[in-house]
Amino acid sequence: MAIDLVLVDDHKLFRKGLRRILELESDFTVVGEAGNCEEALAVLRQVTPDVVLMDINMPGCSGIDATRHIKSLYPEISILVLTIHDDTEYLFEVVRAGAAGYLLKDVEPLRLCEAIRTVALGGAVVNPG
Repeated sequence: MAIDLVLVDDHKLFRKGLRRILELESDFTVVGEAGNCEEALAVLRQVTPDVVLMDINMPGCSGIDATRHIKSLYPEISILVLTIHDDTEYLFEVVRAGAAGYLLKDVEPLRLCEAIRTVALGGAVVNPG
């Protein structure tokens, strides 16, 4: 199964590094990138990915608000939050907003790839611990 991805993070270096890791997987294609919520919505008007990888802290609106908005417009898109926040309150907020997963940015690349495949198939993932 081919999985199309959109990366949403305000740190360009992180997005570019993440893209390079993900594109090593034969079943992943990064079809768009955005640095904030407005850019993410503009990208999603052009492409319909299977999974959006979403940061929480971004200028403008938060990744939580962006998740809520994206899920209201595109309920078929799975959202996997990648964050530095090891905080159960954030976890509960993103799940309430409609995210299918929550992982810390220090996740091993193999675990991230497995999580993307899981949420693309309709499953859910949460950072261990």
